[in-house]
Amino acid sequence: MTRKERLLAAKNFALYYGQRKEKELSRFDVAIVEPLGQTPDSLKTMQEAGTLVLGYLSVMEINIASPDVNLLQTEDLLAGPDGPLKNEEYGNWLVDLRSKRWERMLNHKVGSLFFAGYDGLFLDTIANVEMVTLPQDCRTELIVAAAGIIAMLRKSFSEHILIQNNGVERLCLMTSKLIDGICWENPPFGRTESAMWIKEVIKRLKWLREEEKKAVFLLLQKDYAEINDKRRWMAREVADKYDFLFYEALQGYTAGVNLSANIKSP
Repeated sequence: MTRKERLLAAKNFALYYGQRKEKELSRFDVAIVEPLGQTPDSLKTMQEAGTLVLGYLSVMEINIASPDVNLLQTEDLLAGPDGPLKNEEYGNWLVDLRSKRWERMLNHKVGSLFFAGYDGLFLDTIANVEMVTLPQDCRTELIVAAAGIIAMLRKSFSEHILIQNNGVERLCLMTSKLIDGICWENPPFGRTESAMWIKEVIKRLKWLREEEKKAVFLLLQKDYAEINDKRRWMAREVADKYDFLFYEALQGYTAGVNLSANIKSP
């Protein structure tokens, strides 16, 4: 089977951003990892066990301590009245996806990952284009730019897997023909005020799975402050009902691999 056929046939997945753990990750059909935490040998071990290995890539955020920051200009970052915008939780700058310089950098990063042997990408932070705190016109332009970046990657790397993280409001409608799957990270199940929105998102994900033949992932972070037993139960129920893949990652995505998840048979 091709990579994409194996993705659609997958019964489970794991997401882990720590160091190695290739033996544990090899027990899943799909493993999403931070490439900086893996080695050529660990990648080989997972793939020889039949696991599809997807590399993490931050599309719209860059850590202020990253050497790549020195390759960017001020105009490559999103800015507000008080200067460049940041994700304060992680200390990351928000990159302007309309930047051609950043687009070239992303293309180089992706080429390096695929040259190293990764089966595909997990496109994280790309959903920032839907942040309601951004001006509406800017938000629309960024959504178009994000779809353009995915189109560029699809054209350049047609045989590899592209998984979009979040962006379930508007972005997925523009990328549905380009991506191979989508992940809904920490969905707000159980919130009464979000009930109608959740219903619409599930309907959209169901369409992606059944009509567009995309893999759909539901991801929770164990011990995340807002995740309780009700949210876990609802996530599992939705996954089972609509043939979505479900995984509850251990704290911080780096505490280990959750082997209590639905792992594949030996």
